[in-house]
Amino acid sequence: MLIPCLPRLPLAVITAALMLSGAQAETTLNWIDYDTNSVANREYLEKIFKEYHAEHPDITLIRTVVPQGDFKSKLIQATATHSVPDIIILDNPDNQALAAQGTLADLTDRMKDWKYEYFKGPWSSTLYQGHNYGIPIQSNTLVVWYNLDLLTKAGIEKLPITWDEFRAAAKKLTEGNTYGLTFSANSTEVGTFTLLPFIWSAGADLETFSSPEAVKALTYLRDLVVTDKSASRSVVTWGPSDLTNAWTSGRAAMMINGSWETPNIRDAKLSFKWTIGPLPKDKDSISILGGENLALGNGPHQEEAWRFVQWLSEPTRLLGFIHARGQLPNRIDLIDEKSADDLDKVFYEAIRTAKARAYGPNYPRMSQILYTAFQRVVTGAGQPEQVANETQKQLAPLLGSSAK
Repeated sequence: MLIPCLPRLPLAVITAALMLSGAQAETTLNWIDYDTNSVANREYLEKIFKEYHAEHPDITLIRTVVPQGDFKSKLIQATATHSVPDIIILDNPDNQALAAQGTLADLTDRMKDWKYEYFKGPWSSTLYQGHNYGIPIQSNTLVVWYNLDLLTKAGIEKLPITWDEFRAAAKKLTEGNTYGLTFSANSTEVGTFTLLPFIWSAGADLETFSSPEAVKALTYLRDLVVTDKSASRSVVTWGPSDLTNAWTSGRAAMMINGSWETPNIRDAKLSFKWTIGPLPKDKDSISILGGENLALGNGPHQEEAWRFVQWLSEPTRLLGFIHARGQLPNRIDLIDEKSADDLDKVFYEAIRTAKARAYGPNYPRMSQILYTAFQRVVTGAGQPEQVANETQKQLAPLLGSSAK
């Protein structure tokens, strides 16, 4: 009987085969976000990544942090080279644009059995052309911050509610080196974030930007700065931290700023009494939705990434992540209004009714048009009606791909 002579395998191949036969192949999940500053967030992510690896030894998570200004271009490049990260924490107005370019995995079927519910605004930000491309993770919004000592000194006994009351209070509070109000009208998304709630409150939107309602909103904002001089012209360059510095130092009595400033303000141990309230209203008080969504990259590890997302979404674990970022929950089961303090109750109500910037994949370009219009108005470089008409013409061709 002849015995066939088999080819001799290299020792390295035999060793690798034996190792694989006794252990699962390891998968690396790549997580990407743009939080370059928060130590608490970094430490919390390191903690839960280690916990998950301990429970699932075949999964290792690696975090990449990219500055927000470079974040979208990084993802566009990754999409073109088929190297999209597995788990993406993204600014919610970018969800639709990234879905349209093929960066994000379609989660529609997975979400059919998802047991959690969200406020309307955060949920709408994850939808594109009837499909779901993300999960709301955490939210922020705008409110008015009040220096109560200055309000009392000016004889203002209750917080202003309407636009007229708010304008009158701002004028009354402007004295010496103190402005009645500060807000951001800078040339970034922050400027658009401030502008849109006033447009919505008047009853207008991007599709009706040349309407009398939108002109009314632009005129109101111009009058606060140009006519009344109740706010510094520096608002065209100031961002959130600049506003907080002005308000906490007593250089502004009222401030329109985001809930993300809460940890900084609470830690500052201010010498004056303060509180917050909803944005003033014309027809309605409508705040704007900020915050992040979680999405899966359109890559090869969607099943493994989804299992991690399910694990992360456990209430205590997710709340830890949200609080480490200094943000607010937008999932209904995570809102505990009974134990919330007065500040959180104002934030929760604002989040509940906040409107998302769900204007489709062209939104980044629309935002540039909007904050440019805002700057022209509050500097007096353009008349509100003229700016509204020109802005409407610029927005019109971009609105055709808005998606709900």
